[in-house]
Amino acid sequence: MRARWPPTGVIFTETTTLWIGALIVTLRPPDSFRRLLSEHQRTAHCLVGKACCAMAKTFANSCGTRHHAALLIPTPVSRVMPSKVPSEYQARTDLLLGRTVLVTGANRGIGKALALAFAEHGATCVLMGRNVEGLESVFDEIMTAGGPEPAIYPLDHLGATAQDYDVMAERIESSLGPLTGIVLNAGVQGTIGPVEHSDEGEFTEVMQVNVAASYHITRACLPLLKRAEYGRVIYTTADVGRLGRAFWGAYSVSKFAIEGLTQVIADEVTDTQVTANAVNPGPTRTAMRADAFPAEDPRTIAQPDDIVAPYLYLMGPDSAEINGQSLDAQ
Repeated sequence: MRARWPPTGVIFTETTTLWIGALIVTLRPPDSFRRLLSEHQRTAHCLVGKACCAMAKTFANSCGTRHHAALLIPTPVSRVMPSKVPSEYQARTDLLLGRTVLVTGANRGIGKALALAFAEHGATCVLMGRNVEGLESVFDEIMTAGGPEPAIYPLDHLGATAQDYDVMAERIESSLGPLTGIVLNAGVQGTIGPVEHSDEGEFTEVMQVNVAASYHITRACLPLLKRAEYGRVIYTTADVGRLGRAFWGAYSVSKFAIEGLTQVIADEVTDTQVTANAVNPGPTRTAMRADAFPAEDPRTIAQPDDIVAPYLYLMGPDSAEINGQSLDAQ
């Protein structure tokens, strides 16, 4: 079989390292391809399963590369490395004019701040959450500020089914026209404590709200996003979704799942005008944060309004080339 250059799914820099089982192979692309690399070069580490030295050497030679091989204990490395929004980025006031954006968990905290920010920049927001009073309050704030009239879509993710999300997508499109962006922000934390003392029912609830809901909303909305001029999918992740820490149990597992879902969807929409990325808000003044860190002085951490920039960046046209990334808001 003739090797393909570049190998599918690998983003190359001047030198790219592939993990093949217990073997590390360093590939150096031909000059013709190296000249095509953008100034924003990244290194991708791909865990591609078991192989032997002969396979690695054959692959490297067939690609016309220089290689070296050594027996090592492979350390899995995420192919998506955390990054930040360009420091000079300033969202223009009409960034989202004419766009329709679904925000889950929009009744308070980060979701509320995002809905207000999107509306301020011209978007018609679909406010989703289980607290109707909170959603109505956000609706009133948007209207008072002179933003486009939002829509309210009350839904409890804990009891929702896949069919409920299909109906939601149909109603959004029939009422508001093309859906152009979704922010999967709703989440629950569960009890912080040792896994051995965790509750099975609570684990199921956390996974249902944080993972299953995000999965099914994405599935139901992707056809709509693909029909838009450009579509955006943004997930909210967390530090403990990148590096597991003791006592964060179900919440940590759910955020690892979100990081994985981001990468899966990003890979599936590569040849479309849709992008999928994640944002890690960092320490932010929310009820969930206060519950996790009751002794923390809330004045020492960011407010939800302070961390909306990466969401605006990823929701607008300026981020067209960003796909499958996990950005840090702080």
